[in-house]
Amino acid sequence: MLSADCLLPGPVLRRLERVFIDALTAGSRAAHLLYDDEASRADAGLALLRALAALPHTRHSAGNPYLRLCRELPGLVAPVDGPTLLRAMRPVLVTAFSYAVPTDEVLERIASWQSVVEVGAGGGYWARCLTDRGATVTAFDRVLPFDQLRPGGRLHQHHPVAVGGPSEALAAATGARALLLCWPPGVINREEADAGALPIFSPMGDEALDRFTGEHLVFVGDHVKSFGSPAFFARLEREWILEERLALPNLGSWRDAAYVLRRRGSPLV
Repeated sequence: MLSADCLLPGPVLRRLERVFIDALTAGSRAAHLLYDDEASRADAGLALLRALAALPHTRHSAGNPYLRLCRELPGLVAPVDGPTLLRAMRPVLVTAFSYAVPTDEVLERIASWQSVVEVGAGGGYWARCLTDRGATVTAFDRVLPFDQLRPGGRLHQHHPVAVGGPSEALAAATGARALLLCWPPGVINREEADAGALPIFSPMGDEALDRFTGEHLVFVGDHVKSFGSPAFFARLEREWILEERLALPNLGSWRDAAYVLRRRGSPLV
């Protein structure tokens, strides 16, 4: 059951607190104790974590606590290197929120289309942020959030997520104006491919394009083998016009961004 007044449950918050303290301690040692007020800085960071964990749903920019945390937390604990801190916290952050960190700019852009279908929604963090901004979001994933086990624990659910892939999602949202694909899977035999086998790509992104009839597409990721497939990217070039590439904060890993596309032949709106 989704909580109406608390973003993260206690166990998730405690995991975040532990990894934050561990990363801060390791960073302090690496920095040879460059500052004396480590305890107060740690307290400030923990206070931010707890405030964001309890933040109620809201349509203003504070309703994107993942973004606030990634932007503000490193500054609270300087001179520990910010990217190093976020990289250490990444396993828990992607479990508590999502793989990609949405900016207010991209959320407002997507929400302006009002009706959105998201395939591969994970725990529904992007869907929740879009709903807070007035959009109607139909979110699907092949596995329920609670059944998705990631390095930081079981995926936390932020928004109702139905079970299904592209066919189920697009059948449930036939009138959606925008399709959101956030980190659509790429190579699915990663270990074998790294050892020299031919890569096998997930068809999810390509299947979603097959079934979506709306005008707008937002692909979050990068043009690398971890996202999408060669067929998917070929179709983006052939069938869609790139309107804008919006940078996203990264957690010391992928250089992903939000690619805003319009179907070729669709009117400018």
